[in-house]
Amino acid sequence: MDIRQLEVFLKVAELSSFSKAADILNISQPTVSAHIQNLESELGIRLFDRSGRKVLLTPEGKVLVKYAKEIIKKRDEALARVLSKSEDLSGTLKIAASNIPGEYFIPSILIHVKRTMPSVTLNVDVYDTRRVIAILMEDIPAYEIGFVGSAVDEKNLECREIFKDELVLIAPFSYRPSVVTVDDLLKMPIVLRERGSGSRESFERALKKMGLDISDLNVVAVLGNNTAVKEAVVKGSFFAVVSRYSVRSEIRCKLLKEVSVKDFNVRRSFYAVRRRDITPSPPARKFWSSLPS
Repeated sequence: MDIRQLEVFLKVAELSSFSKAADILNISQPTVSAHIQNLESELGIRLFDRSGRKVLLTPEGKVLVKYAKEIIKKRDEALARVLSKSEDLSGTLKIAASNIPGEYFIPSILIHVKRTMPSVTLNVDVYDTRRVIAILMEDIPAYEIGFVGSAVDEKNLECREIFKDELVLIAPFSYRPSVVTVDDLLKMPIVLRERGSGSRESFERALKKMGLDISDLNVVAVLGNNTAVKEAVVKGSFFAVVSRYSVRSEIRCKLLKEVSVKDFNVRRSFYAVRRRDITPSPPARKFWSSLPS
């Protein structure tokens, strides 16, 4: 027994005619007859008595009418519910983000998000890039969208570049030289981000291209987030290589100074990522479509 058979059965019962049901349903009369015959054969009972051009419901047919109507009604309710849910822009959208997107990019687009999805609450947790990717790759990920500081090479993850950035050397504002060499950089007391940070990985790759390693630096501390790194530079005579995006306010307020390093240019990109094999919620789908590209 399938839904189409029940729809044809109800129309024949309503009109007491195979031909009239065929006209209304826009199918041939033999097709109507085939649906009814298949239904009767499957149930092992007669549903209609044929009397000339009219067909009348049998007692069993009258019973089935009641339940067929309920089944069709429930089908329609289910479809309406599912389709309305597909446009339901409400609830909580959970996002896992690495430091720079989590602290700077997402706050900058909150106004746009609230304008387009006023009933959606963003729940953003900040991890390093490696952890964000690991979380999204779990069997049942706790987050629908991630933001990371390096491209992702995982077949189950869709990766989309959202903005470009550059690593820069920062110093206390009172530091005098505006340009230094790589040799100078190797002697400076440097504060680093932790392993797994996208910024640190980009920095390490740039050093490697010059035949250098993190161990060649004068590392005085390794700190767990960008804010701590910046505070260490502001408060002490330390230096750090960080995202330019993350120090715009401090440089504008003259708390930090950007120092150029000759022959040292580290450009990078930030990416939004999501699972390819999991259907996104309506808020996640809307949010993803609104990201810059």
